[in-house]
Amino acid sequence: MEPKVFKAMLHFIYRDALMKDELATSSSFSESDSLIAKLLAAADKYNLVRLRRMCESHLCKDITVNSVGRSLALADRYHATELKVVCLRYAAENLAGERRETETKEVEEEVGCDGTHKILLFYNSFK
Repeated sequence: MEPKVFKAMLHFIYRDALMKDELATSSSFSESDSLIAKLLAAADKYNLVRLRRMCESHLCKDITVNSVGRSLALADRYHATELKVVCLRYAAENLAGERRETETKEVEEEVGCDGTHKILLFYNSFK
């Protein structure tokens, strides 16, 4: 675990809050490399449920067409159910009729399915 992630996790444990300064600077990086994504991994590893929920909430606010695949992979990998639901809803509303090759390949590798269309079918089966 990187020192900045450990520091942010300790800050949360002792103060029950996320470090606002660190999170603001991490938003300029890609999602998989951001502090919030690494905190989500730490929260899952150490079973810090409230931290996981706060990280999910923060990630849910920044979902875009270009990031939905990576966000869905993070949600699946770290048991972030709220983030997964938001990603699937976003994909169903914004990617119907679009197929982005880079997102599809990332989803195939990370989640183990074969593309955006299966994600949409999966989401639509719960409506």
